[in-house]
Amino acid sequence: DGGPARFGDSAADSRPAGCTALGADVAFPAAEQVYGLPERVAPLALPMTARLRAFSAALTRQREPYRLFNLDVFRYDRSTGVGLYGSLPFLLAHGGGAGSGGAGGSAGVLWLSAADTYVDLWRGGGGGVVSHWLSEGGGMDVVLLGGPGDEDVVRQLGALTGTPPLPPLWSLGYHQSHWNVKSQPQLEGIDANADRLGWPLDGLWLDIEHAQGKRYFTWDGAAFPDPRGMAAAIEPKGRRLVAIADPHLRAAPEYDIYAAAANASLLVRPPPSRGGGDA
Repeated sequence: DGGPARFGDSAADSRPAGCTALGADVAFPAAEQVYGLPERVAPLALPMTARLRAFSAALTRQREPYRLFNLDVFRYDRSTGVGLYGSLPFLLAHGGGAGSGGAGGSAGVLWLSAADTYVDLWRGGGGGVVSHWLSEGGGMDVVLLGGPGDEDVVRQLGALTGTPPLPPLWSLGYHQSHWNVKSQPQLEGIDANADRLGWPLDGLWLDIEHAQGKRYFTWDGAAFPDPRGMAAAIEPKGRRLVAIADPHLRAAPEYDIYAAAANASLLVRPPPSRGGGDA
């Protein structure tokens, strides 16, 4: 009806063009397992979210659908269907001739939508796995990847989207990344404990507390007075110091980077119906 709609954990939304949701089923008739839809709390082989009722095409829900919606998730339940931090709308189906190569084959689907998306999975009545994709809006842009093997599917995905660069060797080890490391002595204590316990450690991360007042691209010299010294002290052990920078700016008029972005109209803003403030 074009009026505000509330989606549980999100703010009131407006739909001036009415309902724009779209969905489709993608079936893998011979698949035994499906994988993907990272990043979330789930087994590697994704559990089904629904099941077909006997002698019926209706579904019975078994768990929440997998949700593709980027959130900074601090605490979460192990049964949640909500993604953690990032979303990758990709499924790989494997086994029983899922791809074009017969038994043991693989196939994939890439659902290219930036909108809030839900994915349900269930076993087909004649076998295999059915996936149902439902997005809040946008256009339907779907790519089917025929395999026939799992390596082929991943190779086809990389040819379509690009592949990441080979990471440095040190980045493949254990990293200590913990929100609330608030001082240089605390960080040095983590490094010393790793030495004392013989714990392999390749990276020490600083969260937002390294910045002044949670303003990225600044540095709290009182809490961390010698960042170069910290980095130099751990590097001979094969360790690296990493300071994060999340993709957001604190909305504070006295914060020069925020003020410059606001003056240049570079900030994401909600519609006027919701106040038009900066997001």
